[in-house]
Amino acid sequence: CSESEQILARQSLAGQCHYVGSYCSNEVLGICTSRGYTYCCFNSKLARIIQEQGRAQLGIPFGAAESPDCRGLTPEEIEQIDFARIDFSEFYADAYAAAEAVTKPGTTELQQLIQQRIQEKFP
Repeated sequence: CSESEQILARQSLAGQCHYVGSYCSNEVLGICTSRGYTYCCFNSKLARIIQEQGRAQLGIPFGAAESPDCRGLTPEEIEQIDFARIDFSEFYADAYAAAEAVTKPGTTELQQLIQQRIQEKFP
């Protein structure tokens, strides 16, 4: 994989990309021999969610696969978005999972913590 394909894979796994579509990237004698796939990727999952749902509210498409419109939203466009209508559940799920991972010690950490407490009580 090329470096750009590796970056796309990482961003896609992180939920930062919106799939725009596919197109014929190579044609021989009128037959498509290769397809290209187009994505718009953003700096975060939250940015992607706002782009997808905000654009839907504003009627701003991502364009065609061969000529995507991956631009950011202008401040004026952002002001027009009704954020109460945006479904942030995907973002919240990640935030809750990250918070749980920080606050809940793993098995190894828990064993170390118990050992430390025992040593403090019974030197």
